[in-house]
Amino acid sequence: MEVIGYRLRVTGLGPVGSEKKCILGCIKVKPSLKPIYLTIDAKHSNNRLYALPVRKTGKTQMEQDFSRIQDYVESHFGSILAGKIVEELLARSREMVSGLVNDINEQNVAKRAGQYAAEWEKAGFPYRMVEKDGQKFKGFTLEKTLWESENRSNVMAFLLMVSLHYNAGWEYWTPLNKKTPLAVTALFETFHMNHWRTRFRALYALQFMDQEIVKNELAKKKHQPISVRTRKAIENHVAEKTVITFIREIADANLGDISKKKTRHVLIEIGSQWKDPEAGMEPPL
Repeated sequence: MEVIGYRLRVTGLGPVGSEKKCILGCIKVKPSLKPIYLTIDAKHSNNRLYALPVRKTGKTQMEQDFSRIQDYVESHFGSILAGKIVEELLARSREMVSGLVNDINEQNVAKRAGQYAAEWEKAGFPYRMVEKDGQKFKGFTLEKTLWESENRSNVMAFLLMVSLHYNAGWEYWTPLNKKTPLAVTALFETFHMNHWRTRFRALYALQFMDQEIVKNELAKKKHQPISVRTRKAIENHVAEKTVITFIREIADANLGDISKKKTRHVLIEIGSQWKDPEAGMEPPL
């Protein structure tokens, strides 16, 4: 077994807004197709965390549970730094799984989607993974015949998020996910990112989900940082299915490119792809 070590220095905001630097010491073990066992040890310094493989069961064993790692780091350094660390761990982990580095094609796309979706779910549905890994699947999301027998909830939610981020058939994947609670959890991740088009798409898509699930998701502690205006949009416009009205209000507001470009582009998508007459925007051709 070959062991390769590396060190990563990352900077982020602490829980109280103070900037902290962290040296993340990691070990990758290869070859390894089995789960990597990780533990975090911060006893030597408040600013230093170590992710190391362990063989014996112990109270700090993470078993490649990146959501637990992120929760731990977030409690010490804040969500920004935690996201960066987990993203790096996932990237290093993927390098060891040969099945995830092969080219994706029509013959293996369903299998690959299952692998990526499982990893994404295990990590706690981070939006960064949709950005990074989704590009591998965006060319397949509109090929409906490839997914006729697909019913895995994590794959369904993952493909919804890929289609949402890349505007690659989200009008198709949204109704297919209306009974998928994981989809609601994933959609809420957009409200912690500054991708405005995706956030507006997510608001619109949430209208088609079970509103009790939406309400319960909004109440989770992890979503406390969501802005008051976004929270009100979810509580009022999503619940009343009037998100299109909210988006049009933003389009008419004086918010620079958000109003002039991003919301208007989403309104054109909704008008042309969803055939929603309330969008009030038709494609030029």
